[in-house]
Amino acid sequence: MKSTNIHGTQMVVTALSQYEKEKFTSKTDWRMRAVSATNMHLRTNHIYVNSDDLKEIGYTYVLPKNVLKRFICISDLRIQIAGFMYGVSPPENPQVKEIRAIVMVPQIGNYQSVTLPHQTPEHPYLKDMEPLGWIHTAPTEAHQLSPFAAAMHSKLLLDNSEYDVEASVIATCSFTTGSCSLSVYKLTQQGLDWGKQHRESQVQPNPPDFNSTLFEKV
Repeated sequence: MKSTNIHGTQMVVTALSQYEKEKFTSKTDWRMRAVSATNMHLRTNHIYVNSDDLKEIGYTYVLPKNVLKRFICISDLRIQIAGFMYGVSPPENPQVKEIRAIVMVPQIGNYQSVTLPHQTPEHPYLKDMEPLGWIHTAPTEAHQLSPFAAAMHSKLLLDNSEYDVEASVIATCSFTTGSCSLSVYKLTQQGLDWGKQHRESQVQPNPPDFNSTLFEKV
């Protein structure tokens, strides 16, 4: 079916049903997402940290709100985006990790996961900071680490020796109604072993061998 828009450009539309040939309807929700994207800054007024089942031992992570706010404002409600986190430890307290930067890299995202490059970023700005893992968005709150994220994080740790297994985490920024929820996870040794056997491109949404012993909240 051929039609012309208001600018005089000819469009070719492929319709599956007889009804669609008479009245075109879009299958995507891009219009609603575009409107929602302009209101992302309002969600940053209500950021909740999921602190249930937190481990009292280990590192404490400090994420400045201005860095998190910028990351949320450039994201999408449906398509996941991700960035590598870099930071430093204060000299007087090595157990605290202060995140100083989120590095955005070329990526491919969908509703369930995001694919990042195998090569980690290099820049003079990052030479005095240590890699602390990565952060990604999620369209809904799952209350657990996703299998896709676990497999990708395991591959990141195995392929890059500069990452400290104990200090590297996965931060998930979930979009809840009118707000954002932040959860941070670390892989256990069982999680690393599970990730070695599963590539993120081949992981199913709910694999039977994926359970809560593979990760812990930080």
